[in-house]
Amino acid sequence: MIWDAQKAGDPAEAFREAARNEVLTLAPDLRNQEAWLADWADVFCSVCHQGYPDGLVPSDHFGVLLAQSLWMMNRHEAAEAALRKWCSEDAALLCRLGEGLSHTRGRLALHGAGLLRGGQWAFMGGGRGWIIDLDRMAPDSRSMMELTACQLLRGLILELASVWDDSSGEGWLGLKGIEGWAAGLAGKRGSKRRVGEEMFQYAESVLGYAARQRGWARAPSLKKLAI
Repeated sequence: MIWDAQKAGDPAEAFREAARNEVLTLAPDLRNQEAWLADWADVFCSVCHQGYPDGLVPSDHFGVLLAQSLWMMNRHEAAEAALRKWCSEDAALLCRLGEGLSHTRGRLALHGAGLLRGGQWAFMGGGRGWIIDLDRMAPDSRSMMELTACQLLRGLILELASVWDDSSGEGWLGLKGIEGWAAGLAGKRGSKRRVGEEMFQYAESVLGYAARQRGWARAPSLKKLAI
């Protein structure tokens, strides 16, 4: 679902009223704070307009922004309800409440581009799985340097890391498209297979680093995906 405020005669007011009504549905105790709620609606709509000037706000993004607002109001149960109501399961898991919008927006953008997505396959073992799909960003062998590739891979893994906090590292991470990246990076320095193995080992080391930094009991297992 997408909020299409442009269908209304006054798009800004229609969106503002819809956001206000949704907050009151999830946190009805706010009905006796009309003045404060009006100020909140102005700020909320301003934030949405900055990200979506055309008035089209994806439901995942609307739900996360609404949940973040409710969390800051100390309505934690209502915030969780907003995520369940408006967001896909992946988006709700990626956007941990209380972390701030800067992290949230980055993860939603990566998820929307198909770079990060959840995976639930029985043969992968226990725990929640996630996939980094490198096929979505095929490298150009003329300009892509190995250092850049490693920095990008590290950034993606660390951006995703909080999804395993609740399970203390239990789960898995699948790397899809690593062969294509390896082929683009190999050049004269070695075979595609060797470069692919080095990238895989590097990703394992980043997961190990995340486990130590976040105090997990273990690091998620790393899988190479070809599907």
